[in-house]
Amino acid sequence: KEGSIKINYDKEENKYYLGNMFNKEKDSYRSPYTNIYFPEHYINSYVPPEHLRTLEILYNNIFDRYRKAYYMNGLSSVYLWPNPIEDGFVACFLIKKEEIFDKETNIEWEATHLIQVNIRNLNVYYQISCTINFEIKKYNDNLLLSGNINKALENSKKVTDLYLIKDQYFHMENMGYLIECMENSLRKSIEYIYILKIQDMLNSIKHYNFTNHLTYNNSNKNISNISNSLIFSREYIQKELQTKIKQVRKKKKEKKSIF
Repeated sequence: KEGSIKINYDKEENKYYLGNMFNKEKDSYRSPYTNIYFPEHYINSYVPPEHLRTLEILYNNIFDRYRKAYYMNGLSSVYLWPNPIEDGFVACFLIKKEEIFDKETNIEWEATHLIQVNIRNLNVYYQISCTINFEIKKYNDNLLLSGNINKALENSKKVTDLYLIKDQYFHMENMGYLIECMENSLRKSIEYIYILKIQDMLNSIKHYNFTNHLTYNNSNKNISNISNSLIFSREYIQKELQTKIKQVRKKKKEKKSIF
């Protein structure tokens, strides 16, 4: 698991950057700007070889444009290291954004895109794993909603020119397309899995309350009907008694008149 994304500070460049387990050494994180670990730099800490460091700087600049286009604000960082299995490399793309939704609600979004690039002759294989974590909180730290979703896939590309593989923009174009597709897919999954699920839960609660309300109303109607029936019966009995009393009195008068 990639773990949560931390916000760190590069005091040499006076800039904030992102860190997780892929650029971490003990309690310090390597900056993509200066290639130095902060808050403490260790002598034997990993730094990428020159050719990967060149790509890392380029990819950070390009991915920052992607972040601005899709997220407008927030932070992004990219880290590279050698592929331990085949020719190629591994890249980690990070995005973190905190958004104030309203006066009481705060939204936090973290995206981690881990891509392993495997080069075999004239075939390039991209193995990508994307994870998105999000939280919706009140300012009193009461958690309203949190979610974690992951998706992985593999994509291959055949090239006719070996020099194209060495082109510094070639892999970024392919990886950028995969990241864009995966993020759009994960956003839709979040919308359908989490948001609609909550709506269903709310609807079920509303339906439950509505059902109870109907039952309550039906009970009230039944009680009202029974009450009306009783009132009608009482009035009917009273009228009937009054009629009988009148009949009895009439008969008594008739008897008196005879005698």
